[in-house]
Amino acid sequence: MRKSLRTIAITATAAAALALAGCSGAPPITPESPDAERTPITVGVMPVVDVAQVYLGDQRDQLGARADAEFASLRTHVYELVQAAKKGARTVEEAHLARG
Repeated sequence: MRKSLRTIAITATAAAALALAGCSGAPPITPESPDAERTPITVGVMPVVDVAQVYLGDQRDQLGARADAEFASLRTHVYELVQAAKKGARTVEEAHLARG
């Protein structure tokens, strides 16, 4: 695939900006520096309710995908999980859904 001149120029500009941003003349700020600011952060965990493998072929269309029985089953399963999550369920077991 041939890259356009515009794509090459944008890539070169972005690379130069990143390189120059790392080459500042200011001394690094360490935790002991008087200018150091401490910003509290909160780390959380989002549970994964369920995982579904979806196989997408090269040639597909919306009507063909919607007519596929496996796609319809996965779509229904995801919809039921979303509805159960709205009611407070956080796992497939809490949603009382059978994965099939």
